[in-house]
Amino acid sequence: MEERSRELMVHLPYLRRYARALTGSVAQGDALVTRILERLLDADPVTAPVRRTLYGHLNALADQEGFLSNRTASHPVERALNSLDETDRRLYLLVNLEEVTLGEAAEALALPPGEAVERLSRSREAVRAHLTATARAPARKP
Repeated sequence: MEERSRELMVHLPYLRRYARALTGSVAQGDALVTRILERLLDADPVTAPVRRTLYGHLNALADQEGFLSNRTASHPVERALNSLDETDRRLYLLVNLEEVTLGEAAEALALPPGEAVERLSRSREAVRAHLTATARAPARKP
């Protein structure tokens, strides 16, 4: 059990960062991570790669409990990400924020590899277009 705890704790900072980005909230993100760790510490040993397993469980729990990002973000990058479909946003965050391989991200989100490639490509283009449009928009007067 102690070895298992150590193995899970190595991934804790990354899992927390992803959970916070996923939910848009420190408190909600940390609550998800806590529940995931409690479940995994009480479950049978993880046989798949631990990181992918953690992200997969976190996404499933977020869906189950209805934790979605706060869609009223003020930062342009957050607004661009929030314009994406939820699965696309998660894929984008896993690959670009967490630096998970596209294959691991696809597995964590239960996506076929080819679909993940297409979705990530479209998501990157959508974020790029959103940010470009934001940068070109005239400044609003107060």
